[in-house]
Amino acid sequence: MLLGIRAFLSKYSFVLLTVVVGLITTIWLAYAQHRATDFQRTEQFKIAAIDRISVIRQAIQNTITVSHSVAALFQASDNVNRSEFAAFTAHILKEYPYIEVLEWAPRVESSERKLYEKFAQESVPGFSFRDISSNSQLIPAGERETYYPILYIEPIADYTARIFGVDFMTQPVRRKAMENAIVSNKTSATSRLTLLSSEQPGVLFFSPVAKAKGMEGFVVSAVPLHTLVAEAITPLNKEGVNIIAYDVTGANEKPEQLFIHASRLKKASDEEVMRIFNSNAMRVETTIDVAERKWKITVVPSEGFFIINYQDMKVIILTGFLFTAMLAYYMVTRIQENFRIRDIVTLRTSELEQIARYDHLTELANRRLFLELLEQALARSERAKNKVGILYIDLNDFKPVNDKLGHAAGDALLKAFGERINKELRNHDTMARLGGDEFAILADNIQGAADCEVLLARLLAVIHNPYIIMGNEVKVGASIGIAIYPDNAKTLDDFIAAADSAMYEAKQDKTKPYVFYKAG
Repeated sequence: MLLGIRAFLSKYSFVLLTVVVGLITTIWLAYAQHRATDFQRTEQFKIAAIDRISVIRQAIQNTITVSHSVAALFQASDNVNRSEFAAFTAHILKEYPYIEVLEWAPRVESSERKLYEKFAQESVPGFSFRDISSNSQLIPAGERETYYPILYIEPIADYTARIFGVDFMTQPVRRKAMENAIVSNKTSATSRLTLLSSEQPGVLFFSPVAKAKGMEGFVVSAVPLHTLVAEAITPLNKEGVNIIAYDVTGANEKPEQLFIHASRLKKASDEEVMRIFNSNAMRVETTIDVAERKWKITVVPSEGFFIINYQDMKVIILTGFLFTAMLAYYMVTRIQENFRIRDIVTLRTSELEQIARYDHLTELANRRLFLELLEQALARSERAKNKVGILYIDLNDFKPVNDKLGHAAGDALLKAFGERINKELRNHDTMARLGGDEFAILADNIQGAADCEVLLARLLAVIHNPYIIMGNEVKVGASIGIAIYPDNAKTLDDFIAAADSAMYEAKQDKTKPYVFYKAG
């Protein structure tokens, strides 16, 4: 019997060796497939989570920027009428559909109440000052020294008309945000509340308008939370992830849940989402600043996101047993496949980073990257005790180019303008396209306005030179607003608002090639 075993081993030793190698290789390949799939899903989840947090953060920043822009309108004019307010806000509401309502609430002294009510009744029949009672009912306003009634509303519709004349200062949550805005003189958001317009959970952003003579009023932006999230993530690919947000502003206060957004691929109830949230599921969390408040946004996978289909592993194992002679070839192809998957993940990450940080048309930095670089520059400025400048640029006479030559020509002009201006910058300056025909330049490590004027001299020398666009000679000008940190602002938001305000002033008076921001 022993001789028989020896003869069998001698005769079939290569076959046995091939079987052993085949089994080992098959097991290794099965394991490699499992790890590659797990790695791919993990990276896919992280990318999806980061993308969602990023677009939500951007939507909030857009809302704050819009509030600043509308506030700048009232800041720059002593009398903004209803039609001007409607015209100014129309394109904003169209571009940012998650902003449900934009409102203007002027400061009204008691002696002016009847005059304001009579004035408003000319366009809003039945207009009167109203308060919000303790049970959230709208009641006639009581007598007091000062009122903040909603005088202008856009859009005007059945669901918004009921807000006319309401004084938000009479409701505690809204009053707290308004008082914070008055004290800080910058946009302040409420905690979660029920919006009067749509009766949906949302937040209000109050942007104060103050002049030398005192408080003028508030620009109010109403944003339903679920609409904000849904609109923000609409451009993103659908992924099996859930989003949960809490207001964590008060260190001694219990976090307040803001919203729960279930995956668009796998609908789930709020209870099912919270069950995953409260488990040890993988997550990506970030705390973001939201107009004097802090939101903690958490992204978790939906049910079944990380369940791996083991069918591939079964096929590999079966193939290994049946085709041991092809194991070497099969091993190479599987390794190549694993590297291909990893390369795809790496490439996708790089592409998403490029899309997220750079403008696709001009290849300049986009708003998100510009804000990141600006935040870093301000931090360096604090340490080095130098200054930072922003040149906020808005093209003049750009619309006629689009109207006469078409959008393709307009795009070509924007790209040519970006290339021309970018050549005039120092190596450590950054130019960004913020959107439309608006650009901004981050002038880092300067000593003051004189450095900005040197840069402006170079820019003005080339800005008005004609462009040849699709065989047509095109000329455009630019309105430039300049703000300097820390001379004109102490925070990033105020810094941007200062530059934007200066640009708006230059836009109003085109005899000035540029305007330096002056407070008040």
